[in-house]
Amino acid sequence: MDSSDSSECAPGVLDTLRPAWADYPPFSSSDPADASDASDSDTSSILTHVSHTYGDEDMDALIREKPMEMLENLRVLSAQRVHRGPNEELRKVANTFARVAEKCMNTNSEDATLPESREMKKMWRDIVKLGLMDYLEDVVKGDTLFDENPIWVNYILILVDGVRHCVTKSSNALDIDQYLRLFGNLCQNAYIHRMIFVEGNHIVDRYAPDYAQKLRLRMNRILCLSLGKPLDLLKGRRLADLEDYKHLHRLLLHNWYYRADDDGWEVHIQLTFAFAVLESPNAESTVEDYESFADEIIYALGARQFLESLSKMVRDKEVPPLILGRDLLFVKYIVPWKPFHPHYCSSGFFEAVREALDRYMCMGASLKNEWQVYEPTLLLLTEIIRRAPVGEGAGPLIKRFDVIELIACSSICYAQLATVEDTNTACVEAIQVFTASAHTLALYSNKNVLKKVFKKNLKDEWYATLKTLRDMPARGQAASRRRTARLAAMWLELGLAVGLDEDEERELYEKEMRKAAQKCAWKECEYYRRKPPRPTSRCVGCGDVRYCSRACQRRHWKAEHQAHCGNRLKDGPK
Repeated sequence: MDSSDSSECAPGVLDTLRPAWADYPPFSSSDPADASDASDSDTSSILTHVSHTYGDEDMDALIREKPMEMLENLRVLSAQRVHRGPNEELRKVANTFARVAEKCMNTNSEDATLPESREMKKMWRDIVKLGLMDYLEDVVKGDTLFDENPIWVNYILILVDGVRHCVTKSSNALDIDQYLRLFGNLCQNAYIHRMIFVEGNHIVDRYAPDYAQKLRLRMNRILCLSLGKPLDLLKGRRLADLEDYKHLHRLLLHNWYYRADDDGWEVHIQLTFAFAVLESPNAESTVEDYESFADEIIYALGARQFLESLSKMVRDKEVPPLILGRDLLFVKYIVPWKPFHPHYCSSGFFEAVREALDRYMCMGASLKNEWQVYEPTLLLLTEIIRRAPVGEGAGPLIKRFDVIELIACSSICYAQLATVEDTNTACVEAIQVFTASAHTLALYSNKNVLKKVFKKNLKDEWYATLKTLRDMPARGQAASRRRTARLAAMWLELGLAVGLDEDEERELYEKEMRKAAQKCAWKECEYYRRKPPRPTSRCVGCGDVRYCSRACQRRHWKAEHQAHCGNRLKDGPK
């Protein structure tokens, strides 16, 4: 039974499956010589270097003096290894190579010019040129690789990572092509034995604690840094030329889904790349490829389970807006599909998206960062509304998660951004979809709950948004003026479609503004909802809000007003 088959073993059967390597240090005892290999959990980012090797003076001297002899020794010991055995001599030799690789990868920019660092880099380049990739190609294709001693497997992954680091610095097409083959074979084998990367694999959890995470994070690091800059293996290449490349996006998705809480937010780059592999212009992906990927998600994970995992990511406050936005942008190819429709609310997905939007609205993010979340969210929700039944898509989004406010805020953000292309259609498509919904709801009885909530929610946002769009100062570019004018016209049409009257709404808006002028704009102030004992003071930057004190003005500025103040003052209130 291999490592991929042991996740369902009953604990009583484990002793009969005990691998030979479990009888030797560091797994059999807390041997101090190898403590770094098995004791400390790798809780670092997948993009951070972490040492899991130990020093051996004799081996270190030998690899410096006779690297070819050491490499040949590594080959021979690998070929002669006892399956699932401790293979102590092999482990020591592999550790020495991995130690050189780690030192090369761990050199920071400040130390890169030091003689010792230059010598280490040269040594590693020479080792790679002597045939290390040939050795690794043979090893990673082996059916039993992931059944072996986890320490040795980890060393092999470190060596692959080190080769990637070396090839990154090279422009040699032959080296890159060979690494592509190595990378493709590793992805295939790793996916077949993917349960080795998951906590809950009883053999690994019992006999090699913490190694599921160590191996997962190292594998994730290889995946991300092979696909991302500066190597960018996808650039200028057909993915079909990468052997078994279809295992690549499956492995990315698997390791993202089975992440641990302390894997770091960077693990969510895995999801980005899982879809980016299909999206790559060189991938030549078809509609059938996306359908196949969706089927794999549903079969392997389950539609609800995938949405629950996605919701957990969306709620993660550490995830940068760019990464969150990209992941939401990519999942719009999958999540609007029929199998996901019944689970939008029960999985917490809609609620998580709403929470994320509220979080970014309140944190005083720049308009650019806000748009990085607004745009993909609009595109995703618009596609869901188009394809899902009203009761599972548009209905809950309108009644429970106030999607109208999202469209209003997104429209204003888009209109204010000078850097966004005028051909961007996210806001336009969202408004068009809800205008069509409004015309449909107009045929319903006035007692219809969805119709009443839709009109009320739109009424709360409509005229204020319309006025803001109309009052925006022209930035001097005809295209920008046309963009704002088009948004205002479409927003007007949306309101008219649900039966709102502009004159009536203007009068109500002005009345509310007169009331609001007597209150403090800082939401946590007691005078936010009731009239203060003294007259309020107007913000000199925009003139749109008022405060009962300088303290409230400063708090509001730091919390959110700085990003929205009309004057964009460089210095906040003193």
